[in-house]
Amino acid sequence: MNMQTPQADSTLIIACGAIAKEIQQVKRLNNWEHVKLQCLDAELHNHPEQIPEKLQAAIDKYRDQYAHIFIGYADCGT
Repeated sequence: MNMQTPQADSTLIIACGAIAKEIQQVKRLNNWEHVKLQCLDAELHNHPEQIPEKLQAAIDKYRDQYAHIFIGYADCGT
């Protein structure tokens, strides 16, 4: 566990790997150097029931490292 205090503007986006390219483009266009991206496997589209558990594990893993965590997921066609 990281006991360091995160920088006030440090932001993590935990997102579906299927939209990684688009998120990286938004980061570049806006010069969001303080934003980091962590993608979960795009194969979770085939097992959406696993998404909440995988997201929670990622949030727990990175919670102490970032001041803000955003989730990049949506309902993709159910």
